[in-house]
Amino acid sequence: MVKTSGILISATLMLIGCTVFNSVQHYRLDPGFTSYFRYGNGSTWTYTLASDTQVKETVQMNGFQQGKMNWDGFDQEFFSYELITDNGSKELVRAVATEGQTARWALLIWDTSYRQAAEMYYTTAGFAGVSGQMDTLNFYSQYIAGDRNYTDVVELKLKNKRYYKALYFARNVGIIRKDQSNGKTWFLKNASLK
Repeated sequence: MVKTSGILISATLMLIGCTVFNSVQHYRLDPGFTSYFRYGNGSTWTYTLASDTQVKETVQMNGFQQGKMNWDGFDQEFFSYELITDNGSKELVRAVATEGQTARWALLIWDTSYRQAAEMYYTTAGFAGVSGQMDTLNFYSQYIAGDRNYTDVVELKLKNKRYYKALYFARNVGIIRKDQSNGKTWFLKNASLK
């Protein structure tokens, strides 16, 4: 009886151990989050300068990648892409699902290498700044940028104003306003999204 009980206990522990070992957590990006940032290759946004609407800047999205990063015990859904302006500047957007049904978004700017310009988190409760960075986030159900009215807009005011003072994002549109640290403000004129 002791031998049989010992074998049963060993078999049960092995099954429990295998179950724990094989249980992988899957972190997925929430559709509410991706509706602000996920677009297809070839999407373009054209902006006009607030102080002179004859000055335009066109931004095109390229190099879209998405997938899962696999780690021991969990995997994370992600996507990334480049934003290239017609004046040659480059930005990189990265988004990754994190623990606790959250997501992290980051914007990096090419300046001899990619340097972080902005970052924020998203939970089902909404967008939030990164702890310790002292950025301010506001949500507007209606917001006018330039001569257009947008719905569901997130305003990210940056404490570290190295590249931008503020960025404004509209659901299913992308960046609708950019307040640069050099004093220039750009408003979205039109977008061609793929």
